[in-house]
Amino acid sequence: MRLIKVEFKGYKRLADTAVNVDGRLIAFVGPNEAGKSSILDALLWLRSTDELPTSALTRGRRANSEPVVRATFMLDEGDHEALVDLQLPTLPTKIVLMKTAAGSVHLTLDPPVGWGTDAFRLLSHTLDMLLTDHTDVRA
Repeated sequence: MRLIKVEFKGYKRLADTAVNVDGRLIAFVGPNEAGKSSILDALLWLRSTDELPTSALTRGRRANSEPVVRATFMLDEGDHEALVDLQLPTLPTKIVLMKTAAGSVHLTLDPPVGWGTDAFRLLSHTLDMLLTDHTDVRA
């Protein structure tokens, strides 16, 4: 699974922006206080179970049920092999993980999977795959 896009709506200086990170080498370049470290902080927060501290919300934004950080992952062959036991009618190609300021995590699959399957098992398995340390995030 590889991260291909991260979207921000009210995380620190990242009021409303998106970053495509689908490449072999990703570099965040900009002046001080532009939000480079905020991108990495947001990815770490996305993997945590914590609520977002009020100080990390963009000025003027209030905590609500809207996602603050949204990460899109492209599934690879190994991910599909891990999902095969769930006997889904179609295998998802992308997973979008979203987190609200209150710490609620939401997950969508693309293409959507028929919810006639064991939804709890699928969501639990997918979240476990996403939150397991597959990446090396360094500031």
